[in-house]
Amino acid sequence: MRFEKSRHEASNGNGRFPDPERRASPRRTLAMPVHVRPERIPWFEEAMTLDISGEGLRFMSSREYALSDRLLVSFAPRTSAPWQAGTEIPARIVRVERLPESNALAITVQRLS
Repeated sequence: MRFEKSRHEASNGNGRFPDPERRASPRRTLAMPVHVRPERIPWFEEAMTLDISGEGLRFMSSREYALSDRLLVSFAPRTSAPWQAGTEIPARIVRVERLPESNALAITVQRLS
């Protein structure tokens, strides 16, 4: 399954007008291993995605990250990677949220390439 950049549908099909969508492409719930690391750190953290789109992804982490930090993202195995790119994909952190009833954080990144 590949997640490529695409336009968002105008309606969600439930008969109500949807809230304005800020994303350029819709997110899909998908749990898969992902490697993330700050650009200046040589080792990665293995995390689990919560959802993904052609423009970004959200993953769960216990590591503290700051808004606007740049990360390198890679998928293992690369054959099942939802984004087509090289081994590491540059991304920027756009949101950091605490997960309810957990010490973990939900980190949202925007793909830069």
